Amino acid sequence: MLKYLSGICLVLWLLPWALKHFSAAYFSAWYIQWPAFVLLGVLVPYGLAKSLYHVDLHRHVYVFLLIFVAQSAMLGVGYTGLYFAGQMLVSASHSRLPQDMSLSALSLPTPEDRKIVAITIYHESGQPIIYQDSNGQSVMYQPTAADKNLYAKNIEVMQQERQVLRSMQAQMREILYLSAYFYVAFLLVFSLVFNRQSQRIRTDHTE
Repeated sequence: MLKYLSGICLVLWLLPWALKHFSAAYFSAWYIQWPAFVLLGVLVPYGLAKSLYHVDLHRHVYVFLLIFVAQSAMLGVGYTGLYFAGQMLVSASHSRLPQDMSLSALSLPTPEDRKIVAITIYHESGQPIIYQDSNGQSVMYQPTAADKNLYAKNIEVMQQERQVLRSMQAQMREILYLSAYFYVAFLLVFSLVFNRQSQRIRTDHTE
């Protein structure tokens, strides 16, 4: 059985990944991905510890180590990629308008530019602001129907961005949970099996 364990682990590691990329809609569900991952977290350290004590299984050590290192790298890269993508999304959503842009509606030299600033601020914030018209009077910008439609579209885009960000944060938490399980299970199973094998060998030598 042990000589087939490395192949079984390779299948458990590669098959869910391949199925997910073949059809993410069907094979991305947790009840497909997680069982293979849970089994992998137990079988890899078990097989590694067993292979270290069997001369004819030493070549399988590299397979188990490869799976462990590659899986760790995938978890790390996945978390890092989601983290930086989320930071970029947050940064983009918070930097749509300069903080002092509303002052430009009063200070720019031409009335056309001042009105453009008022229009832009309304499109992004939905708040009409005061700007100086062509007569030098401070007036409240009155949004048109087109302005209101564009603001509504911007709100929809921002809601979609927040939804994407929440999804990314949920995926990051999932990766953290999976990583914690993977490393804790590896340490526990490997330590238990390795110590048991050591005790068995010492017992055989004493006899």
